[in-house]
Amino acid sequence: MLRRIASGKFLRTRGLMSSASPVNPASGLNEDQRMWQEAAQKWGQSELAPFSAEWDKNSHFPIDVIKASAEQGFLGLYTNEELGGMALTRLDTSIIFEALRTVSISHAKINFWISLS
Repeated sequence: MLRRIASGKFLRTRGLMSSASPVNPASGLNEDQRMWQEAAQKWGQSELAPFSAEWDKNSHFPIDVIKASAEQGFLGLYTNEELGGMALTRLDTSIIFEALRTVSISHAKINFWISLS
């Protein structure tokens, strides 16, 4: 999904921002950053939120969720494009991590550590 956003092929959907958003879009985010934030929030709400408490309780995080996160473009955020990553800035990546953190701190941590490698 992030690859489609970065390439301009993402069809924006309005109304995805929650009032509890960790970064207010009025705080100076550019259009790409708002789209990345919205995409991460939407995906996190649909794919992580329903299960995150159970995963944390059982100290289990399914590998298929990590693979799905990669398919959405949420892994390899710092990695150079030549190596298949997004080559995002620290700020851009932080916006995505914060959006995912609001629904699953465990997933945000996993994404952070995988993105560093």
